Amino acid sequence: MKAEIISNYKLSESEIQEITKKFKFLKDYDVINTIDTAIYGGMIIKYQGKVIDLSLSSRLKNFKKTLYEIA
Repeated sequence: MKAEIISNYKLSESEIQEITKKFKFLKDYDVINTIDTAIYGGMIIKYQGKVIDLSLSSRLKNFKKTLYEIA
């Protein structure tokens, strides 16, 4: 099974290992790293049709949405 970590830059093997330690379920997957400069920072993890979005771009979108709801 494969899991994909999408990041703003190419992750080193040690960075991928650290992420795998934090997200223990990833140890059961072949982890590949994809680069997407549009996410600014953070990462997105995709596996088995699921998405964990920890990207800066999604946090900024959520913040913008919150600001509009308050105004």
